[in-house]
Amino acid sequence: MSEENFKKCVYIVLALLILVFYTKDIDFFYKKVKDIKNPDSLMVLVNKLNRLQSNYVPHDLEQISLNYATNNKFLRKEAKENFEKLVADNRIWFGENGDNVPAVKKFITKHQRLIRALDQRRFIA
Repeated sequence: MSEENFKKCVYIVLALLILVFYTKDIDFFYKKVKDIKNPDSLMVLVNKLNRLQSNYVPHDLEQISLNYATNNKFLRKEAKENFEKLVADNRIWFGENGDNVPAVKKFITKHQRLIRALDQRRFIA
């Protein structure tokens, strides 16, 4: 066996050992799943390790205006209030035709330091 082939074999064996070592306890993550006890809290973390009950529905859902949705859409009270404030401040963009997924606008006036830095570079160069 040539030295090059031997090195390839060693790398393959090392890769397999690493793969086996790191994946032997792969089920560890899903064995320690916890049920959330206070799902109505806004500070709840929901992920693979912290789950909600399958039939959970927030108690404070409110329908948003059909001006912003094609059919009945619901948000939690706090989310709806903030969404409506952003719309009232013209900070949500619905696309050129108004039928796109809403996106928060980013205004360059919020980035004054960047503007000053760009102006300084323009005059220096």
